[in-house]
Amino acid sequence: MADQPNIAIEVKDLSFSYGDSKVLDSISFEVEKNKLCALVGPNGSGKSTLIKCITGLLNGYTGRAQVNCTHKHQSHSIGYVPQRLFISERVPVSVFEAVSTGRILGSRKWFRLNAKDKEVIEHSIDSVGLLGHRNCRIDELSGGQQQRLLIAKALVSEPEVLILDEPTAGIDSQSQELFRNAIDHTIQEHNTTVLLVSHELSAVSDLVDQILVLKNSIIFNGTVQELSEHGVSVGLHEHDLPFWLERFKTDELRKSK
Repeated sequence: MADQPNIAIEVKDLSFSYGDSKVLDSISFEVEKNKLCALVGPNGSGKSTLIKCITGLLNGYTGRAQVNCTHKHQSHSIGYVPQRLFISERVPVSVFEAVSTGRILGSRKWFRLNAKDKEVIEHSIDSVGLLGHRNCRIDELSGGQQQRLLIAKALVSEPEVLILDEPTAGIDSQSQELFRNAIDHTIQEHNTTVLLVSHELSAVSDLVDQILVLKNSIIFNGTVQELSEHGVSVGLHEHDLPFWLERFKTDELRKSK
């Protein structure tokens, strides 16, 4: 599979097993640059495993998972936001300090923050609505604020590809709106490609270009409009997925006859 200049993420025939249990079965898809691709699926469908394969956090899979970046070192151009922030009360880190680590670790060598770095850090904090909390300790933040801090930390390295694992889980509607604006700003200003894992997409429904439905293999790969033609809303909840997947298979079977 040759590199394609307009493709940010390429996955081809990817399979992964935990022992005798196959979690991912012949996964293939592409995500275009400067697009938002949403990955949905029920619990146990392999979403987090797939993300870890793409980011390089998990090895031992067969097939190919590649992120096409301008940087020679791929890790410098991928921003990854995990599901939650783990905080140690013994480390009194401020919001500014926590976000700045994303700038430092994203560089090729250790360096002191210069004026440009500080400007980018402040801008990233502001883009997620936390500028007024820049000097607060991170253990003083609410759950939604902590999630937005993780996004700012990922954005501060100015990644070409941003991968988010359940970024809106458990956060209030105000935080979801701020999250939506931050993602829109990132895509438009920095031409960032976003792969978003979520079970509820209403916060970013107007930004989604592509939807992947995963249940150990790719069940659906298409646009919001194509998904709606099957009677499924982009705000689909995780507990609705098993029912919809069976209905979708039945519809496809009828079309093939």
